[in-house]
Amino acid sequence: MRWHWYDILQVLGSIAGITGVSLLGHVSERTRGIALILIIIGVFAAVIASVIARVQPMTKVGRDAMVDTGRSVIRSAKAQVIMFGGDMSWAADYQEAIRYAAERGKSVVVIFPRQPRSSRTLGS
Repeated sequence: MRWHWYDILQVLGSIAGITGVSLLGHVSERTRGIALILIIIGVFAAVIASVIARVQPMTKVGRDAMVDTGRSVIRSAKAQVIMFGGDMSWAADYQEAIRYAAERGKSVVVIFPRQPRSSRTLGS
């Protein structure tokens, strides 16, 4: 994972906030102000970093990377795999991973919509 400056800001803000909260109950009245300042800085830093992270452009991921990730998730399932099928054009990409999960006793369920009445053939 690549760290951005706003990730580091969020971590530092969180540390400042946690430190401020932990100090709040154990400090004198004189240093309580420092603890409150740490909490305020922590909250503002975390909020600012979160807002900045949301407006960053999304990283493009290729189809191969998505398929590899999907296969890995299917293979590592603990008990059940539930997939939403759509047009089932993806099935060949995940066939080996689905077979692997099923052979190890995992339940595999594929949910896909039925054809709408208008697209059915005559006589069905």
